[in-house]
Parts: sequence; C-alpha cells; structure tokens
Amino acid sequence: MYFEYCNYNKYINDYGKELSHIFKALDKGLAGLALPIHMVREVREFMPEGIVLSTPIDYPLGYASTTVRNHWVLNSLKCGVNAIDYTPNQYFVRHKWTDLVNEITTDLRMCSDYGATFRVFLDYHRVSNVVNYARRLADIGVEVVFPAMGYHHDDFFDNIINSKLIEKKTNLSVIFNGYIWKKSQIKILKKAKLFGGRLYNLELWCNQQ
Repeated sequence: MYFEYCNYNKYINDYGKELSHIFKALDKGLAGLALPIHMVREVREFMPEGIVLSTPIDYPLGYASTTVRNHWVLNSLKCGVNAIDYTPNQYFVRHKWTDLVNEITTDLRMCSDYGATFRVFLDYHRVSNVVNYARRLADIGVEVVFPAMGYHHDDFFDNIINSKLIEKKTNLSVIFNGYIWKKSQIKILKKAKLFGGRLYNLELWCNQQ
C-alpha cells in the first residue's frame, strides 16, 4: 500500500526539524511527500528515484481564477513536482461543470507533458453523491482522488467508507486522507486495502516501523 506524508495543511514552527523528520520518514519507507512549493524547492534535488513529490493548488478553498490556477500548476511542474493536488472550485462543481472540465483538461494536459499525476480533492462533505462526482472526474481523465480535504475533524471511518465506495464503483485510485493519530488506525487502513493513505504525523509513522 502506498503511503505519503503531508505537511502543507499545518503550521511549521521549525523548518530545520521538519526537514530532518522528512528524510527520516523516507529512510523508514515512506513513498511520497506532499509539501508546500517553497519546501519542494529545498528538497527536490535530494529525493531518491521513484518518490512521489506533490504540492497543492489553491488549497483549501479553490477560489482563485482559472488563469491563476493554471499558471500555478505549470509553475509547480517546472519546480520539479511529479504530482499535483488540485482543489476544485465548489461553485464550478455545482453550477459551471463545463468550465471546471475545461480547467481540469488543461491541467491534465500539462501534467501529461511533464509526466506528473493529477490528483483531485473530492470533499465528500460538500457533494450530494460522491460516487457520481468521482465517475464524472474519471470520465475527464482523472485517475487519483482524495475523498476529503484532510482536516483534523474529518471522521476516520467516514473517510474509509467513502474511499471504499469510490474504489468499488469507479476505476479511480483513492488516497485516504482522514486524520490518523493512533497506530491501530494505520493497521485498520492497511486492512481496508485501498490504493494509498496520507499521514500527517511523522513520528507515528517512524515509531511504528
């Protein structure tokens, strides 16, 4: 099962300590990193071959204009990421689907040019039927999704249930991104046999190896 570490949704008090934790986690077998773009620039040249290195686009609200977001994607790809974590504009999701398709199609084309993966936050709390929404994204060409936005208050089991539904009903790969704070939850997640999982607590990962 694929596991990655994400730190772009938290306040980093000590960057030196955070960087040391990241490299320790890689030594312990973590397969991916989801980082803010300024941290990507610091670590990209030290990444071993095969590591997934991603950065967020317009996270967590998705309010920027399409022009800004497309430029954001291109700039991130030029900075060396091989995965883009895309936050859809929820107004577009509900009322301007064609505009959203056009935006995503452009971003998918750029990712293809750079050999990168385009990953989408579904945010199942804000859509009426997350499976139908996931299917529509798959039809566009999206291959990897996150069921939620990754907030700490997101329910662990709700996230697993929605992840399993999406993988069962679509051909999408799902990266579980509910908050994990206990070793037992990592075991439960592995038993769920999803494509992947996202971690926000590096000490938990390093100490359980």
